Amino acid sequence: KLQFLYFIVSRNTFIMAPPVGVEWESYTSGCGKEPSCFLPSWKPTDLKKFHESQQSILGQAAKEGLELEQSNVPTVEGETVHCIRVKGNGAGDSNYLVLHGFGGGSALWAMNMKAIASKCGGHAYYVDLPGFGRSSRGKPPSTTATGEAEDFFLDRLEEWRKTVGLDTLTVIGHSFGAYLTACYAMKYPQKVASVVLVDPWGVGVRDEAAKERSKKMPWYVKAASSVAKWSGPLFMLRASGPWGPSLLPKFRPDLVKKWDNIFQDGQVSEYVYHCNAQSPATGEELFMALQIPFGWAKNPLLKRTFATNTSLHVIYGEKSWMTPQAGRDMVDLHTGSSSFAIVSDAGHHVYIDNIDEFNAQLVTVLE
Repeated sequence: KLQFLYFIVSRNTFIMAPPVGVEWESYTSGCGKEPSCFLPSWKPTDLKKFHESQQSILGQAAKEGLELEQSNVPTVEGETVHCIRVKGNGAGDSNYLVLHGFGGGSALWAMNMKAIASKCGGHAYYVDLPGFGRSSRGKPPSTTATGEAEDFFLDRLEEWRKTVGLDTLTVIGHSFGAYLTACYAMKYPQKVASVVLVDPWGVGVRDEAAKERSKKMPWYVKAASSVAKWSGPLFMLRASGPWGPSLLPKFRPDLVKKWDNIFQDGQVSEYVYHCNAQSPATGEELFMALQIPFGWAKNPLLKRTFATNTSLHVIYGEKSWMTPQAGRDMVDLHTGSSSFAIVSDAGHHVYIDNIDEFNAQLVTVLE
């Protein structure tokens, strides 16, 4: 009965806010202006804990002398997109939009913010994707066709751009965020000067060998995939209640270790937990609508076309489990300005695996 009640509550708790003007405040400010989105729950998360967790990570960027601000920017139907704004110190008036990957949050770019700011003449905006992190979870579309699922993210990002009052952007994205970066550039080419896809998800086309491997997956993997379609790939994190925070270090110690060399023990895993402990799991559900077993995009980027006036830059980690060749093929097919780079001794989380080399590659691209 308790599990059933938890399910009903988690599926019907939406992060909502009334539309207001964009007000920027220090990243250290409390979350009092943020709407309460939590009913009594056995999950050890709330807005205060989430904010403090994010603040502890962003403190690393602040130590570099960066000016950080935050806001919950109104988008559609009372929803908001949570955003960290960093003042650039580069030449010109360029503005950057930076998108995190699946299950992540805007603060995970903390160790790259100084490098990005060095080439940004305006501001760099790090957002929590709609349906993820501290952004509104919103109501998913009535159907989960690929186009509608994509538009859920893209239309809210476009409304965010209009509300903030930006013209053209350079958009940087990692993994699933890179996929959405590409989709945004294709839908709104007049608003995107260039894109930087960092170890992008959803590029390659699923071949026959991959289809056969999917068929041979163990029954329990297929069962878990079916459950994930219904309640999100990270449902166990939410369903585990007070044990949730301990799951990430146990099941992905490699991921936690990447950041624990830089941040205090457990800082990042706690932040990632708060990013994914919120309900409903709108972003996760829509991601599942965009993929086919196991982890391939229904409408891969390699089958689509960027506008010629969009500069395309792709960066992969040398040891990534993604397929760099697909990214190289995409660059070769692009008729506009493009580049392709590999960061040595780095995996999928290339921006933290080899910070110095990645930042150097990114700066080169942004120049």
